Amino acid sequence: MDIDILSINNRRFCVTGILRPPILNTLRIWSENQGWGARIVAVPEKEAHKSVQAPVVAMSVYTPSAPASYRVAEKLRKQGKVVIMGGPHFRGGMSAEAMGRCDVVAESVSEQKWALLLDDIQAGRIAPGADGTHKLVDQEENFRYPADYRRNINDRSWYQLATIPTSLGCPYGCEFCDPLMKGKYLDRGVDVIIEDLAQMKGGVALFCDATFGLNKKYTMELMEAAAPLRKNILVETSIARVADKELVAAMARGGVKAMEVGIETLSGGLNKHGSQKSRQQMMDTIAMVHDHGILIQGNFILGLDCDGPECFDNAYEFYVKSRLDFIYANLLTPFPATRLYRRLKEEGRIIDDNWENYDFATVVHRPKNLSPDHLHDGYHNFCASAYGMGNIARKVARAGLDFGLGKQTAFMTLYHLYYHRVVDKMISTAPARKPLVATMDQRPQPADA
Repeated sequence: MDIDILSINNRRFCVTGILRPPILNTLRIWSENQGWGARIVAVPEKEAHKSVQAPVVAMSVYTPSAPASYRVAEKLRKQGKVVIMGGPHFRGGMSAEAMGRCDVVAESVSEQKWALLLDDIQAGRIAPGADGTHKLVDQEENFRYPADYRRNINDRSWYQLATIPTSLGCPYGCEFCDPLMKGKYLDRGVDVIIEDLAQMKGGVALFCDATFGLNKKYTMELMEAAAPLRKNILVETSIARVADKELVAAMARGGVKAMEVGIETLSGGLNKHGSQKSRQQMMDTIAMVHDHGILIQGNFILGLDCDGPECFDNAYEFYVKSRLDFIYANLLTPFPATRLYRRLKEEGRIIDDNWENYDFATVVHRPKNLSPDHLHDGYHNFCASAYGMGNIARKVARAGLDFGLGKQTAFMTLYHLYYHRVVDKMISTAPARKPLVATMDQRPQPADA
């Protein structure tokens, strides 16, 4: 039998545009291991029901794409297809929402569970359009990435980066996050990852690990093994972790050319990863990363309970003054499976239950120290300024001085221009509102910007 593995792109939330989530390739390999034909389909909602060809469809669902996924699932079931739904949206008991909308809903999955499910479908024990919805849960947490993940690693569009998972789980208990295998951290093994990297066509890969560097010994070994391959590697980590000069030096030797670091907030209160750095300490860390030849992006969350009206100015001025090459800021988004959502729901602070608006760019809760309108306008004003052409020109010029007119500066320029377009679309499609504050580009720049 054949199966199509489908990912629906939301209007403003496109997870498969440049980077393909590793779960899509994982499901494809698991299916092929059972003798099934499998392909990955990533399209907007309007193209989905026409793009699917197989009699069985597995849909990977994120919260902002859930309503579109339900609508597509209804059309596919009317065509007589078996529809399986799974993904981050269905963790934490959210699978109840999918009952009656699909034939199978998976809160979590492993290769063994997946194999049994495909056997049941092939034998007719799970038929299309059945009244009841089967529920799949990997209670033993046996999920592992395939050892031969590299099998389809080069099956991607020319503009997409290869994504290579390096670990599973997350030991941290952030209120706003509900990661797979929460409380654990399992590495895939140096040899397996290096083989993936060696088989990858092209020179750029993203190591999928939001806590990269957590196990220092493992990371140092991985970077030493990666160095001879001379690949360009992108990683995700935290500002606290990259304060370790020895670790950053190892990353540079291993081929890390760019990293995004979680700063989250300058307002205080999170103390994430056991560290609360001063702004000067963070700027010193950023400068040290630059001195090792690595581009660095700072990731911020706006609208936390510790944020007041000054949070926009603080983030903007830090970006302009620091040696951050790029900034990514999103609104606090209380996804339904998180402790944050449950707390805000109990406090009566959820103001929007339309999952399509849970896209990191729409205000869906009532902040503690801001009005929803102030958060909306402040965020859009911040984005228009931070991703404006003036800031892009300044940051690219600085990168040219730091890195020369090579691949890194070219990559950074394209990245900036891409986000300039994304932000322009985000603002142009938002409800028209009168700005509450003057644009930041009109304010005096810090003296050492």
